Amino acid sequence: MRDAIDKYKDAADKGAFITKLDSINYPPDLDTLVNGVDVQGKTVRFLRSIPVDPMTKQADWGLRSNQDDPDSDSWGGQNVFDVHTKSDGVALDGSKYSSW
Repeated sequence: MRDAIDKYKDAADKGAFITKLDSINYPPDLDTLVNGVDVQGKTVRFLRSIPVDPMTKQADWGLRSNQDDPDSDSWGGQNVFDVHTKSDGVALDGSKYSSW
């Protein structure tokens, strides 16, 4: 998913399509990566579907926008800069899965 987010941003940075000014050319949500954007009359999709989170077994991800505090658990909604699991689980090294 992170690769799809990066490809969307790269295409927007190159002017393939127009995004909202405050989005910093990141997608507004994960559905946009699946539904695609119009590029010169053709729909370009970046994901076939939203993958299932292996930790929660659901396609429900925590989102982080570029404007969010790096330690925040809430999504500001401006864009999708990164994704993380919503699992409360802890890895063997003591780190939370959601921080990966």
